[in-house]
Amino acid sequence: MANDSPKLKKGEPAEVGMSAEGLELASDLLTEAVDAGSISAASLLVARCGSIIFSRGHGRLHPEAGAPSVEGGSVFLLASIT
Repeated sequence: MANDSPKLKKGEPAEVGMSAEGLELASDLLTEAVDAGSISAASLLVARCGSIIFSRGHGRLHPEAGAPSVEGGSVFLLASIT
C-alpha cells in the first residue's frame, strides 16, 4: 500500500505567520515543568501549513541515570492513567 500523504518540510515560524518568541515561551514552560518535577519529559513539535516550524525535547526518555535526552521527534509509549 503506497503512502500518498504529503511530507512535512522544515520551515520558520515567520513563514507561516507564527511567533518564534511565542514558541520559545511554550518550550520554556515545559522546561520549567521538567525542572520542577511536575512532569518527567515532554516533546514539543509544531507544524503549520505543511512545515515543521518548531521541535524541541525536554527531560530524559527514561528515569534511569544517563538515559538519552528527549528530542523534538521523540515518541513516548502511552497508557491510560484514569
